[in-house]
Amino acid sequence: MIKKVNKGEIDCNNQALFFSKVIKGFLLSINEQLSIRGIPLPHMILHTGDDTMWMEAQGYDCSVEPCEIGESNIYSVKPRCIVNVGSIDMIPDQLTNPYTRGVMQLEYNDKLYTLNGEFRRMPVKISLDLKYILETFTDSLELMQHIVTKLVFIKTYKIEYLGQNILCSYKVPETLSDEHLAELSGDINDSKDHFINLSIELETNIPVFDNRTMVEHKIITNPVNKLSINEVVVDERSNRTRSGNKGFGGR
Repeated sequence: MIKKVNKGEIDCNNQALFFSKVIKGFLLSINEQLSIRGIPLPHMILHTGDDTMWMEAQGYDCSVEPCEIGESNIYSVKPRCIVNVGSIDMIPDQLTNPYTRGVMQLEYNDKLYTLNGEFRRMPVKISLDLKYILETFTDSLELMQHIVTKLVFIKTYKIEYLGQNILCSYKVPETLSDEHLAELSGDINDSKDHFINLSIELETNIPVFDNRTMVEHKIITNPVNKLSINEVVVDERSNRTRSGNKGFGGR
């Protein structure tokens, strides 16, 4: 296995989706912070896949209940937040020393290997646009108060990647505003919802290992400290050291 890693046949840096873990960790972190009228405020990313994951999150037992729920139902709950992932910016001038060795874990053929190799930490920033959809102006004020009191300071969380704990952080902008339709025409298409838009930057670092330097990581347990036959002994009378055969002559 290690030969395949050294040749690049197995890429040790692609054993898990790093950015997916960072974003999911952010959603879990911010979900725990915000609520409206005691109701959890779900943060979701629009997708076109199936709805099984959403249904299970709502407590559905797909083995008993019909697995039919439309996209219009999933993304029309209120209050809610739609999260759009923007750019991913790298900061190459803050790369760490390329000759630092680190330990990682690699899963291959249902076995977990611990490897040691040279790696660098690449600082990255991920831009996220959050759009909150609320029903009333009071809800928007409550949300802004929660943001100011709970998210104004830098928030941190950790994810696990390649057997390492990676620290991630984010902070909300200093200005918040409520958006809504100022005049209603009475038309059925009038939107009475209130919106709050946030742009957040996630900051973290991704460890990048060099495949060519990877070796199996071995730990020596219970080492035996053996003295050589020609050990150094101390002459207590003169505080001088001299060499002698262990167990023979001298004091």
